[in-house]
Amino acid sequence: MILPNFMIPGAQKSATTTIYMWLKQHPDVFLCTPKEPEFFLNETLFEKGIEFYSKEYFSQVNNQKLVGEASINYLASKEAAERIFDTFGAEMKFIVVLREPVSRINSAYWYLRNQFIETWDFYDALHQEPSRVEKLKFEKDIWWRVNYLDQSRYASNIRVYLSYFPIENFCFLLYEDILEDAKNSFLKICNFLNIDPNKAVDKIDFSNRFNASSQVRSKWLHNLITHYIVRDSLIKQLSRKLVPRHIRQNFTTRIHEINTEKTHYPVMTDDMREYCEKMLREEVDDLEEIIGRDLEIWKTSWLSNR
Repeated sequence: MILPNFMIPGAQKSATTTIYMWLKQHPDVFLCTPKEPEFFLNETLFEKGIEFYSKEYFSQVNNQKLVGEASINYLASKEAAERIFDTFGAEMKFIVVLREPVSRINSAYWYLRNQFIETWDFYDALHQEPSRVEKLKFEKDIWWRVNYLDQSRYASNIRVYLSYFPIENFCFLLYEDILEDAKNSFLKICNFLNIDPNKAVDKIDFSNRFNASSQVRSKWLHNLITHYIVRDSLIKQLSRKLVPRHIRQNFTTRIHEINTEKTHYPVMTDDMREYCEKMLREEVDDLEEIIGRDLEIWKTSWLSNR
């Protein structure tokens, strides 16, 4: 049974798709499609068992020594951390990318809003987040996409993982590292995974950013894909029997690309930014200690945006 030996668990909207696309071009690495199977979050999937996970997402592995997935909502989930440990033990490796947390919240909200996933007002989504998430958990709905503040509580989330896995199993990168020197970030990842960067470095366009700020062109086409192809509809059930999985995934990905255009997200209001900064300031201080890096670049950006 083929299973992953590394993961990219987050953070959401922090260039994880860019890293995923870099590593997919390395011949010694297999990353599953879809990028985010969310197996250890989704109760329905998890209940199908580890053999389903292996067959559904890793059946195309062809002698690559590194096998991974990139469900970027794992980082903010205690349940996912425990399930990953119970399944794989303490050997799993993690590549964690962290973005200035308030900007990450703004990007995450507007991304989901432009994908017609988020319908709540930004203020209410933040201020009522705990009760909303609990309600969605009770209803077994997709709560992990709208826990904006929790997703940015990096220190608390990482400490949960460190209660199961040694810190040597983590490669921490900043979003700003990737913007400043993408190639060096890739080299750092290759060193962490113990693979030769020269096998892929010449293939990669390090100026290309994947999954940047975007919006849907056609709501009708988006709803068609979401309701009849992505979700468990009759059409999806039939296509599973008739069309190989990798062809279905490539088709869905291509339609999504065609139906998406780049955009600029609205700037967060001063009162919203101040609220988020107040909620997350201690988290940033604690994160500096965990990852051994000065995060003054984040703190300075907070002061300059008031």
